[in-house]
Amino acid sequence: MAMNRVVSIPLGREPEVLFGLKMSDLIWIAAAAAVDLVVWHGSRHISPPAWAALGAASVAGLALATVRHRDVSLPQWIWRWGRFYLSSRLFLP
Repeated sequence: MAMNRVVSIPLGREPEVLFGLKMSDLIWIAAAAAVDLVVWHGSRHISPPAWAALGAASVAGLALATVRHRDVSLPQWIWRWGRFYLSSRLFLP
């Protein structure tokens, strides 16, 4: 009689969902797309400032989603930098 065996494989903290991006990375791309839609819908005439806003939002969203240093994403580095500079420091006399 055949016995079914279940082997559990522990997943990482966040598995890769799409093209190596995690769910927290896809949020930045979705936010950039939402800003692009708002700018596109809000501008009556396509003008250079509207194109600049579309490009800036797209580049910022892609950079926040894809840029990594030492396997840590750019938003996490910004969060760490902000916490470091905003936290109180205790200096010994």
